[in-house]
Amino acid sequence: MVLPEGTQRYELAMGDVSSGAAPFHRVAPVYPPSLLASCPSPVDVQALLVVNQAGKVDDVRVADEATADTARRLYIDAVRVAARQWDFSPLLITHWAANANGESHVVDSETRRFSLTYAFHFECHGGRAEVSTSDAPPAGVH
Repeated sequence: MVLPEGTQRYELAMGDVSSGAAPFHRVAPVYPPSLLASCPSPVDVQALLVVNQAGKVDDVRVADEATADTARRLYIDAVRVAARQWDFSPLLITHWAANANGESHVVDSETRRFSLTYAFHFECHGGRAEVSTSDAPPAGVH
């Protein structure tokens, strides 16, 4: 997936540590019921989930959505409905420093927005739907 223009990538400074930014509650997309009878070929939807500082999904972006046909839009809609119900541990950036004695201590910490890409796979066999989700190829936290 091509990142939208203006997407920021976090660069950690020396002494900074990041943690979190992992899903702890996922909801699987529902296979579009109107497509079950025709049982079309498998479909993959790669989506960028934009997560706010509280760990809630604010936005779901799919690169080819603007040019998607009606059937594909049903899959994209299913991904969007499910992903908006996901919960993530917030992305926490902790700033560490050393005192005059060389002992490390936390200076401060902050939560930040982030985005991660996931691949959603829709498959149908004999009218039975299967939907799976996996992390897309790693591109880092944005």
